[in-house]
Amino acid sequence: SACAFDDLSIVVDLLNIFNQKGSLWKLGLCTTLLPHIDKLLQSRYESYVHTGCSSLKVILQRFLPLIVDSLAAPPPVGVDISRDERLQKCKQCHRQLRKSS
Repeated sequence: SACAFDDLSIVVDLLNIFNQKGSLWKLGLCTTLLPHIDKLLQSRYESYVHTGCSSLKVILQRFLPLIVDSLAAPPPVGVDISRDERLQKCKQCHRQLRKSS
């Protein structure tokens, strides 16, 4: 809900917690937080930029292989809802990461 209010100071506090405890990061969380991280990277506050960079580094280290592999995989045969959801999240993260670059 902190993200819904677009309060970057709260987002920074949350990201600092997530960055300290890497296991809290999930692919779905990346899709939610990447737009806010992009705003942090453009902030005039050095601490916000630092937190945004740290968060982006964690996301790239943890999820870039999954994103690349998912996007490069051949179209699935049959129905696999969890794979389809993961692919959609990977596509969304990929778009947001490209936008941030």
